[in-house]
Amino acid sequence: MTQTEEIEQNTFTFSNEENLATECNQCGILGTSNVFNTEIPGFKSITVIAFECEFCGYKRNEVPPAPESDMRSNGCKINSDFERRIVLSEQASLSIDAADLEIPPTTKFGVYNTVGGFIQRAIEDLEFNQPQRQKEPEFHSAISMVIQKLSKLLELNEPFEIQIEDPTGNSFIENLKYPSEDANLTAESVGGLEIPIN
Repeated sequence: MTQTEEIEQNTFTFSNEENLATECNQCGILGTSNVFNTEIPGFKSITVIAFECEFCGYKRNEVPPAPESDMRSNGCKINSDFERRIVLSEQASLSIDAADLEIPPTTKFGVYNTVGGFIQRAIEDLEFNQPQRQKEPEFHSAISMVIQKLSKLLELNEPFEIQIEDPTGNSFIENLKYPSEDANLTAESVGGLEIPIN
């Protein structure tokens, strides 16, 4: 199953697919990005740029910048819902205190993935440069601890929380009970009011 097919299967509606030639960030070989719009219930329509390299297997799902909205942060307690989808805008940060992890804002595109996908990607990104970090034993050891904590989260021995801070309001954690209220989700609007997500 391709990455686009996986997204189609897990998303409610999508349309207007286009294919673009794209160089792989990992190996530099030319591949194809699938660009399409998807409607996320309880949020809005977003554009997703999905890339998967047929040569090295590198994958990414990016979300181009969008106009600001009035939500500023989202929080979620994760029990066993690793398939819960997250839209993380290019100006948002994502933190998981249980693993001492913070993913800072990017400069170009946002990201669309599942909770499990974000954690797995963080592990892969941190592991990628570990050989070079051996020159700095303390830093290497600290990153190894974060990797171990993230790996333990995937075993889900106990619930943990994910927090997103986004000054543009363009990030989103999926409500698995939509259109009803999801007790595990909270959001904070511009005025600082914490409200349940439904």
